[in-house]
Amino acid sequence: MGLTFFSFLMGSINGIFNTSDNFDDLIEEKLDSLDMWIKKIEKSNKPFHIQPTLYNDIRKYVEQAFLYDFNLVIEEFQFYQQITPKMQTDLIQNTRVFKEFERSFNHFFEECERGFTNELIISMYCRIYTPGKTVISYKSNVKEMYFIRQGLVEVYNNENDELDKEKPILYLPKYSYFGDYQILYNLKSNILFKTLAHTPEDKKNGSFETMPDIIFMCISKDVLQELCDLFPQTAENIKRRSLERRHRFMQQKNLNSRRYNQKNQPNSSKPHSATSTDQASHKPGDDGETEDALEDFYSDEEPENFESQKEDMKQYLNKLNKRIDTLVEALKKADSMMAKMGDQKAIIEQINSKKNSKGKVKTNDGKDKRSIAEFFKE
Repeated sequence: MGLTFFSFLMGSINGIFNTSDNFDDLIEEKLDSLDMWIKKIEKSNKPFHIQPTLYNDIRKYVEQAFLYDFNLVIEEFQFYQQITPKMQTDLIQNTRVFKEFERSFNHFFEECERGFTNELIISMYCRIYTPGKTVISYKSNVKEMYFIRQGLVEVYNNENDELDKEKPILYLPKYSYFGDYQILYNLKSNILFKTLAHTPEDKKNGSFETMPDIIFMCISKDVLQELCDLFPQTAENIKRRSLERRHRFMQQKNLNSRRYNQKNQPNSSKPHSATSTDQASHKPGDDGETEDALEDFYSDEEPENFESQKEDMKQYLNKLNKRIDTLVEALKKADSMMAKMGDQKAIIEQINSKKNSKGKVKTNDGKDKRSIAEFFKE
């Protein structure tokens, strides 16, 4: 009975997604429901109305969510985790939106196990960026891996190290991906990724037409690392490939690196350092590249040392507690002194006399008396 139900369910899903007209009709039906919902909001907030630009943005992003947020299948429905692995594979391989995505990024999935591919695709979600926006900034911790579904991405060296300012070192076209080696090796990004605002041809011709939004399919760092733990063979394959990709990125980076260019001049007297932020990750030998050389990371790629951060925070809190204790003791003394001073007139006179006095206040034994504020300048 259960097998019959799931077979019927799979047939229904495949029938919906495999037929282009039916799938488009399904989206239109959902967007019609969205229009009704927006009209109800406007009706309940008369005389205010949703601006046309905002309405178009809402409609566009909801449509993109239905088209590209693959993780809706597991977030909104329980059936996917309940069907057999073979049924899961059939769903991914025979559903139009999933099948097209896997085929478009076959260069990434070709060395991945079937279970890894299924779980990765079904866990993906959509990110939409406008042209000219930074996706991954310099020295940032990468939290998502990006697959370019639409548009172009420019890659830049750190602006403080560029030979040619604002010159991209690479262009990543549609169906490229990035953020892989930073996540797999827990590295910071020592290059900057930015959505393309204008094509090189437009810049040369002085034509600056509006570019379409850039659409990414993303997988979170946590999910990718969990899948690598579950599928160690696939993890080994994509890690090896990501190191090779990183090497090519760094080669392009060094072509527009001021420090790398200076330190690799023939007359340079400075010693070569494999971990320098401005030198190549390794020197290629006559026998080809080695895995050890590929893993010579730059110092500005090193991840945050969370243990040292915890220790720094502990020291800060200890210092803060000491200052708070000092303040509490001072307030207790002030309260005790106020109780001994008597009426308000006497208190005001003592305050005025302290304001008019020069230098530090002397105590009865002739020593300088420190104010509360001085404790917080240490």
